[in-house]
Amino acid sequence: MTDSAALEPYRDHLSGLAQQSRLRHLEPRAGVDFTSNDYLGLAASKRLTDVLMAALARGTPVGAGGSRLLRGNAPEHEELEAAAAAFFRAERTLFFGSGYLANFAVFSTLPQRDDLVVLDELLHGSAREGARAGRAATVLAQHNDAGAFEREIAKWRVQGGRGRIWIAVESVYSMDGDCAPLVDLNLLAERYDADPSAADWRRFGRLPGFTNCKPKYRKSDGLFPFVRLHSHSGQQYPMAEAFEQEITTLYRAREQEREAKRLQSSLSPHRGPRLSNLSLERFRTSVKYRDRPAAADIAFCVAAYANGMGEDRIERAIEDDYLSRDPNPKKRAAYIRRTMEKARRWAGR
Repeated sequence: MTDSAALEPYRDHLSGLAQQSRLRHLEPRAGVDFTSNDYLGLAASKRLTDVLMAALARGTPVGAGGSRLLRGNAPEHEELEAAAAAFFRAERTLFFGSGYLANFAVFSTLPQRDDLVVLDELLHGSAREGARAGRAATVLAQHNDAGAFEREIAKWRVQGGRGRIWIAVESVYSMDGDCAPLVDLNLLAERYDADPSAADWRRFGRLPGFTNCKPKYRKSDGLFPFVRLHSHSGQQYPMAEAFEQEITTLYRAREQEREAKRLQSSLSPHRGPRLSNLSLERFRTSVKYRDRPAAADIAFCVAAYANGMGEDRIERAIEDDYLSRDPNPKKRAAYIRRTMEKARRWAGR
């Protein structure tokens, strides 16, 4: 096979994306930043720039030249880790080049061969890929459903699982902005002697633990609420009790707000509650439809019809995430038509 022939499938795929207006391009930075992970605007900080220039001037190497275990360790690394340990009131900290690497390292190394890692189905890919690369068994649980987590754990125990259980969630999911039921998961962890892990790599990447770095939660001593539930010695950190009380209060307030919204939707003249987070991707990535994408599309359409979503919007959602790589517009239109017809029949039952 020639090099050109070997690349042909990839060219076809890119061509199909282009015809669907889904082919992405690299562009220079412009406008207001609403998409990057530079939440605090530190990438253009003059203060950090000055510190970096001073470090280079005094001879700090530009590159590592190897891993830190070889010749890549520098005094600046150790100073950073010491400062972070003091900030988080932790025994030690370890610096990683990105939050992705921190999550990947934790989930690929700490869970052992006889363990089970239960991951929220919408958990960030860094933790999921890390767990997949590790030695422990992994399973996905329905998003933000503590009962689904417990069912997976109980099933594993019945099947003879006797290792440590790891519960992996994000305290705040950045795509939808919803929060994990940390109180329920913490109680579940205590019941099964599990390690609840909030994958907060956007907020310093300490695992397993919980953080909330919103300015309104800053303490009088300047620190943010943070707790790693148990240290390696089994002792609980001093902030654990205060944090649990605070997160319990927030959780109960959120539940009261949700109940009020449910009551309001039940009194609505429209059919069914309005689901602001209804999305095709959520159905396709759920455990129920993980290996049945076509069924996920039908289920999405049924839910969309039941919640008053217009046909134009439903059709556009399916077209934007068309399953097949075949760019043929007739096949795409036929698939969408069949899917929506099946969904209409189900919604009318």
